[in-house]
Amino acid sequence: MVNTAASPSTPTTISADALATMADTINERWAGDFLTHLQKMVRIPAVSPSFAPEWAADGHLDAIVEYAADWLNAQGDPDLTVTISRLPGQTPLLIATLPGSTPDAKNVLLYGHLDKQPGGGGWTATSGPWEPLVKDGYLYGRGSADDVYALFAMWGAIVAAKASGADYPSTTLLLEASEESSSCDLPDHIDALADIIGQPDLVVCLDAFTPNYERLWSTSSLRGIVVMDVTVSILSATTHSGDAGSIVPSPFRIMRQLFDRIEDSSTGEILLPELTVELPDGAAEIIDQMSDSGLDFPTADFPMLENITPDHVDLRTQFLKRAWTSSVTYAGMDGFPSSRQAASVILPSITTRLSVRIPPTLDPQAAAAALTAAFETSPPSNAQVTVDVIAAEAGFSALPLSDKLAAAVQSASQRNYGKPSANFAAGVTIPFVGMLGRRFPAANVLTIGALGPDSNPHSPNEALNLDAAARITRAVSEILVTGF
Repeated sequence: MVNTAASPSTPTTISADALATMADTINERWAGDFLTHLQKMVRIPAVSPSFAPEWAADGHLDAIVEYAADWLNAQGDPDLTVTISRLPGQTPLLIATLPGSTPDAKNVLLYGHLDKQPGGGGWTATSGPWEPLVKDGYLYGRGSADDVYALFAMWGAIVAAKASGADYPSTTLLLEASEESSSCDLPDHIDALADIIGQPDLVVCLDAFTPNYERLWSTSSLRGIVVMDVTVSILSATTHSGDAGSIVPSPFRIMRQLFDRIEDSSTGEILLPELTVELPDGAAEIIDQMSDSGLDFPTADFPMLENITPDHVDLRTQFLKRAWTSSVTYAGMDGFPSSRQAASVILPSITTRLSVRIPPTLDPQAAAAALTAAFETSPPSNAQVTVDVIAAEAGFSALPLSDKLAAAVQSASQRNYGKPSANFAAGVTIPFVGMLGRRFPAANVLTIGALGPDSNPHSPNEALNLDAAARITRAVSEILVTGF
């Protein structure tokens, strides 16, 4: 069961018996205590701080982090060190370390999070978000797939690696409690724990979306985001539209004109050159692979009404546009009464919340500055226009994995899914991935996850595909013992 020699570009070879032992260990744990304790953790309403301002008094985030720490300590591994990091005014973070099998073992950081989206209504698969239910191979409940399962995937991968008899790296398990709030507390924790974390050779993020469960998909890029409020003010008080119409400019019309500066209203194409980038090397090839892989995602995954035509029909163009171009979402408006209570007046001021997705390699501060200038410079009718930037988060574009690690990922995918691994250029924003990539620039970054098309993260009926959870745990375990 010991490792055999391998070249720098081929995965370390371990015996079939060792691989079978690893798979059996993981499958048994997922069918047993992993599932049992994950259900218990689903019951904890550990809502992220952005949605739960009283989180400290509520105690739910502390409760779920402490539960995870107690569970890890109960595993009885004498080499495991478990710590809860607490900083004033910030959410807690769980960090656990385990030395490798040799003094010169590589260093791996495994990332997940324990905070959750709000429970919300509309649950039909189970009686509510905090009532776990196992049905047809899925565990339903808030946080099951996003991302509490990661605790058990991490530990399962480590336990199986140790059970194989093969060499394994030093591992650090990091589970934060502010990811659903843009990982607002993660940087300070990483600073405080720098000596413990050290310099990872590999960072494995277990909170990514997978377009299907047919192979091990690795996220190659994520878009950034700029969130801003744009306010147009015309009057000091509401004014009768019969008197003022045709004389006083409508703030809504001014707002429309401002939006025409940044977006073609007919096509949705972004007009600001500062919000575009050149594709980096390899990005086009990843888009080609995605469009040739048999995916009908993304269009088929959206609940569009009958006969609605998407902005782009060609699948490759959809993947390309979603991953590497900017897009504007008009997410909310203030200043308007409800339609049933609306009088025939010109409103004094209105505000629109914009959510602007930006390409992975674009500087979010530069994007925010360009948008602000476009809105505030020479506004129509000399309207008072103010811009409040709420958030500006960078995207992520992964560097190629080392040859040996890439080969190990391919082998793990082939063995556990029956197909080779593939890269996935995503359109969403996951701030912690770029944060970790920038913090550890020498590390390989592997971003994977069990969130599939039927996982419903952030929505009613969130569910973890239990087979997918076991598969990804087996794949990570194999990578730990063959990728270095």
